[in-house]
Amino acid sequence: MKNKRKIMGILFFAVFTVILLLCTAYQLWADPHRGEVEETGG
Repeated sequence: MKNKRKIMGILFFAVFTVILLLCTAYQLWADPHRGEVEETGG
């Protein structure tokens, strides 16, 4: 049972890391609003 739990932990960590990398890559290269300054009303 410990072996299965360890594999699930590693798998969860790997999936989380891939999702984090994809989100970071999107923010760096594919975001069409990158570099735009957001105006605050006031």
